Amino acid sequence: MASGRQLKSFPAVILAATIWLLAPAHGQVGPPPFGPPLQYVSKPGHEFDALLAANVSWLKNKLTDRKRRRREAQNSYRLEPAATKPQVQAVVDQLDKEVKETEAAYAAVRARQPDPAAQKQIVKRNVEAWIQGLNERAENYRKFADEAEAQAKRAAKQLEAARYRLDVDEDKQIADKAEQEAKALAADLKAAGL
Repeated sequence: MASGRQLKSFPAVILAATIWLLAPAHGQVGPPPFGPPLQYVSKPGHEFDALLAANVSWLKNKLTDRKRRRREAQNSYRLEPAATKPQVQAVVDQLDKEVKETEAAYAAVRARQPDPAAQKQIVKRNVEAWIQGLNERAENYRKFADEAEAQAKRAAKQLEAARYRLDVDEDKQIADKAEQEAKALAADLKAAGL
């Protein structure tokens, strides 16, 4: 009998999860931003080629993500009550705009007869945004580590304090990795003359 109830509530859970994913965070209307690549491989002497390859891969992944999110938002729109349809429509419109922009940028970097100036502009704009995103990520994880450190000091039980200390170590590792990636991207951007 319990499994029957679970099956009946499964569509409700899916609907709630979809609405939650598409719901604006802190008054923000639109999809979550598409973050910077988490791994970048520099090629000494061929910095622009490495940055261009990272951009091609990133744009392809962004395009796939945004098309998927747009499909999900369009499907969610059909299920929404009339009161919340304008919010979901705003998300769909924003995703349509991002898909078009991403398709245009992807076409520019993958063109058979590339326009070097356009490629350089796209690469520079994206890499600068990635560096800013990675720096913000590092800053956020440093704050998380500080909060976990404070909670570890306040913890009454030894096991709880140990768990918070593990969180501190993990958060610091993530922050360090983000800073390293940002520095590598900035160095290659400078070396490529962008």
